[in-house]
Amino acid sequence: MNNEEIKKIVESFGATLYDVELVPMGEGGHIFRVSVQKEGGVDLDLCADINAVLSPYLDTNPPVKGKYYLEVGSPGIERSLKNIAHFEKSIGELVRMSLKDGTKLKGKLLGIKDGVVEIETQEGNQKVSFGDISKARTYFEWK
Repeated sequence: MNNEEIKKIVESFGATLYDVELVPMGEGGHIFRVSVQKEGGVDLDLCADINAVLSPYLDTNPPVKGKYYLEVGSPGIERSLKNIAHFEKSIGELVRMSLKDGTKLKGKLLGIKDGVVEIETQEGNQKVSFGDISKARTYFEWK
């Protein structure tokens, strides 16, 4: 699968490719999830337009052998942070992180520099090497 071509298709609509994910389904197929972001937000029309161009491309360049369903959408307000670019785009947001040693951190993402993530927690500012993070995602506090 060529993520660069998918990225070009998404960018042709003024959006950016956030993530591509292949999710197994119970009946043997997969969901091929393409998450996009756009200044001002992602709406249903944008997703449908990207889907209309991406679908024929994937017909000739399938992301997986066998049956799959294409899903184009926004990563949402609560989204996984899988790479440094995701962290950079989420500075100022609330995050939850699980570290490889089992430690859990929760707080405001202050920044990332030279592979070190800084988060403001109730216990004070914490610095964590990106390589020590096993899972991270943004979260929203409803007030």
